[in-house]
Amino acid sequence: NDTYIDIHEGEGDYVFFTADKKYFIIQSEKDGFNHLYLYDMSGKLVNQITKGNWDVVEFKGIDEKTKTVFYIASETTATEKDIYSIKLNGSGKKKVSVEKGTHSPEFSEGMKFYVDTYSNANTPYTFAICNSEGKQLRMMENNAALTNTIKQFNTSPKELFMFKTSEGVELNAWMIKPTNFDPAKKYPVFLTFYGGPGSNKVNNSFDGRDYYWHQMLAEKGYIIMCVDNRGTMYRGVAFKKCTYKQLGKLEVEDQIE
Repeated sequence: NDTYIDIHEGEGDYVFFTADKKYFIIQSEKDGFNHLYLYDMSGKLVNQITKGNWDVVEFKGIDEKTKTVFYIASETTATEKDIYSIKLNGSGKKKVSVEKGTHSPEFSEGMKFYVDTYSNANTPYTFAICNSEGKQLRMMENNAALTNTIKQFNTSPKELFMFKTSEGVELNAWMIKPTNFDPAKKYPVFLTFYGGPGSNKVNNSFDGRDYYWHQMLAEKGYIIMCVDNRGTMYRGVAFKKCTYKQLGKLEVEDQIE
């Protein structure tokens, strides 16, 4: 590889062996995006399981009986995390999750059911049991008490958007405006970011404690903004690794823009 290589260190993420011990699955960025590949035990490539100009975020497992693989991907945009299924041969891809936002499933043995931890930018986490088709079977916790408490306060919604820099680079961002925002006025801006490899801050997910900290700043008249600069995740190799051997240069340029 011309740059660094990402090692997926989660359980089953780096290499996963099928139950019959005839094949294994690995993740690779060799086509420019992070995807799943099926190999036989001699090391010969059988087929690329997932393809497209988008990144697989996490491999979740395989239903050995139906030869169906489950994974999380940011296929629509880097800010979304959806659940998908696909056959080992790369056919029959389906989007399992429904709601826009961030899904984090934990599957049962056999991959017939999963507990879905879900949230979006302005909705606290919910926990539900679903079947492998994505149908909700039981809501375990909908966080209704917290949601009702939030409604008692004059909060300002977090808005996700994309903007283009003077260099023509499209960047994901979010903004929280003061509760009584007047477009004719100028406001101080509180810019929060990380921006390093391996971490995105612009996600359609709930930020917990930070959400309320930012709401308090908005109440005091600040615009709060966050930008995922070049070098961040889930937009392919070229976007993520362009900062190689020049950390801090492109990131700062993007934050200034």
